[in-house]
Amino acid sequence: MNSPLQPVTRSLKRRIVLPLLVFSLVGVGIAVFAIQQMVKRQLFEKLHERAELVANTVNYAAESIQRRGELQRIVTAIGAETEVKLVVVVGGEPSQVLATTRQEWLDKPLGSLPLADVREDLETVLKTKRRHHGFHPDSHEFDLSSPLLLNQVTLTDWDLSSGAVVVHLDTRPTEREVRATVLRFSAAFVLALVILTFAGYHLLNVRVLTPLAIIGQLVKKRGNTDRSLGAAAATGDEIGQLAHTLDDALTKAEFARRDLENQKFALDQHAIVAITDAQGRITYANDRFCAISQYSREELLGQDHRLLNSSHHAKEFFHGMWTTIAHGAVWHGEIRNRAKDGSFYWVETSIVPLRGEDEKPHQYIAIRTDITTRKRAEEELLSAKIFTDNANDLLLDSLKQADLLRDEARAASEAKSEFLATMSHEIRTPMNGVLGFTNLLLDTPLSAEQRDYTSTIKNSGEALLVIINDILDFSKVEAGKLTVEKLSFDIGQTTRECIGLLSARAGEKGVHLKCLLPENAPTHLVSDPNRVRQVILNLAGNAIKFTPAGGSVSVQMTLLATAPSAGGEPASEPVLRISIIDSGIGIPKDKQARLFQKFSQADSSTTRRFGGTGLGLAISKRLVELMGGEIGLESEDGKGSTFWFTLPLTPKQGTSTLPLSSPALNRAGNSGIKSVGGLPSGLRILVAEDMLANQLLVTKLLSKLGCESDLARNGKEAVELYQQKHYNLILMDCHMPVLDGFEATQEIRRIEQSSDRTARHIPIVALTAGTLDDEKDKFTHCGMDDHLTKPFSPAQLTSLLAKWCSAEETRLAP
Repeated sequence: MNSPLQPVTRSLKRRIVLPLLVFSLVGVGIAVFAIQQMVKRQLFEKLHERAELVANTVNYAAESIQRRGELQRIVTAIGAETEVKLVVVVGGEPSQVLATTRQEWLDKPLGSLPLADVREDLETVLKTKRRHHGFHPDSHEFDLSSPLLLNQVTLTDWDLSSGAVVVHLDTRPTEREVRATVLRFSAAFVLALVILTFAGYHLLNVRVLTPLAIIGQLVKKRGNTDRSLGAAAATGDEIGQLAHTLDDALTKAEFARRDLENQKFALDQHAIVAITDAQGRITYANDRFCAISQYSREELLGQDHRLLNSSHHAKEFFHGMWTTIAHGAVWHGEIRNRAKDGSFYWVETSIVPLRGEDEKPHQYIAIRTDITTRKRAEEELLSAKIFTDNANDLLLDSLKQADLLRDEARAASEAKSEFLATMSHEIRTPMNGVLGFTNLLLDTPLSAEQRDYTSTIKNSGEALLVIINDILDFSKVEAGKLTVEKLSFDIGQTTRECIGLLSARAGEKGVHLKCLLPENAPTHLVSDPNRVRQVILNLAGNAIKFTPAGGSVSVQMTLLATAPSAGGEPASEPVLRISIIDSGIGIPKDKQARLFQKFSQADSSTTRRFGGTGLGLAISKRLVELMGGEIGLESEDGKGSTFWFTLPLTPKQGTSTLPLSSPALNRAGNSGIKSVGGLPSGLRILVAEDMLANQLLVTKLLSKLGCESDLARNGKEAVELYQQKHYNLILMDCHMPVLDGFEATQEIRRIEQSSDRTARHIPIVALTAGTLDDEKDKFTHCGMDDHLTKPFSPAQLTSLLAKWCSAEETRLAP
């Protein structure tokens, strides 16, 4: 059995050693932070000092020499230093490069320097006549730009009255030097802190913990022949006083223990006996108790009687029992307990409180008699009724749980829909800036390498947008919110457009892409053109992805009199079958069944080799089914694949068809505005957008299209600008502060109806990062005329302006 003082000793170690360790760790953390700040400060100061030294050297050389060739030799010598990456000296009117470490830059005009940052730094210094510097840790570079401060302002062959010098240093040698110094300092500091920590622990161990451990050992060995802790108590300090007090307490406890053992012996001869402390923990259990409970004495000691709880009695039963004995009264009752093997037994119980010096119960003696046989007979009479009652209770609980699960599922679906709408806006909005500015950048003069990098960014952004759209579409599929429209469109033209969109990708990979349309193919189909296009692009895009270079992909259209259903029975209406045939890697038979499942591809390595989310086919399957068709595949491993889907040629009863073109396309007027590049010139557009990147993108695109634009940062500003000026069209972001786009549109429509401007209906186009399915009801309800989904291309913006600003400056309200 462990010494009573061992837990105390361990507790003291935790309370003393842990704060000591925490103090040391905090000290190390503070030191690390201070060292980091010192490294940054020293590194900056050294780099700044060395850059100024180089700039001053060039300045002194320019002041003391007579010819430019001598200045070039000095600059070349300076550039031989390890840390010096670049030195450029410019002067004259107009400014040209007089000396530099880049020989190819000599005599070049300042404006033709290939490095934009160097050019801008020199131009700034020449204008401001002030030094400035920059520290770029990521690129390990420090730059300093300075005007030439000369008494002699001219060389023999060049004027230096407006000269400047820029110096670029490689920071890595200086970083290594500073870090080496700081490392030595840090090592010394950490070593000193470790020594102090161990010294403190050693003193605590010697002065406090070791004497307490000695007392614990003496208490453990204390017997009839050694009743005193006098050796430990003789120290005279606080620990000695503790030992003396402990010695007296142990002596008294010994006498009390003997009295208690005598009492227990008497009780054990007749009944099931247990003793608990004031908290109900078992401190004694006799043999009869162990026998009936089937627990050993070691398993019972330290536990409370909840170990035996059979869950038969209500909480109020035990609450009344504890209230009685806590007030010092004796409690009598019958209790059903659970034995170790799970069987139940009944005991008639009397619990007697034992009061302490404070007159409060400090122990309880429970004396029990086994009445299991009698109670079992009573329970058998009531078992049938209890069973029925329990069954009813379980049924009610199940019904309540079903209602709760239904409510939770509805709440989860609503939360998911709200989350998807938010994610759509938050992801598409920055993607609009990325793709938009990439398109603008591609329209600027770029080197071949820059154009290649920019095209890669654009392709990567478009690929990311495809993945985002797949995830959002699939989420709608799972939520049951994916819808299709019924519109009349040219299926042949739609198919050719898809081939055109994929031709560049196929060409880059070296895959031959073709489209085979039969002569009897229908010219128009009533379905959802956008969803049909999505399915064709998905299937054909997959075919190109999984077809090696030199292979072929063809899109074929076949008119069928009837379409076989999944069960083998023919359909009753003619259908159009569109097949995408490739000569790619093929799909094994045992892997084909899982292809149209979510997040599934034929092989787990396919994603690593070819990419993709594994959602495209699952979404395509759902779209085709919503449009009334079927989808399937025919493939053989290593011999290519054929993915096909069917569309009914006749719309189902009850569906409506809508024309693809808007009536606004046919509106015309004659306000005298001339057309420039397909658009009327002099168009003034109001742009309501709160994100800086999108503000800059839209205004740049409008400027390139020859349009003037005003910017509103929120819906309130948009309403105010609308009232102040005449605009041909308003581009309205849906989610803005103060007033969002929907509220601002409603306010503008209210002004149109209530003021003298009622004759003019200004087109308002929603800029939305959501999808038309998500927000089309809001667009219509608040009075918006059209929408433009982020991210959008310059061509989409041009098409929209052509649609709503054909040749008229004003519109009449419908």
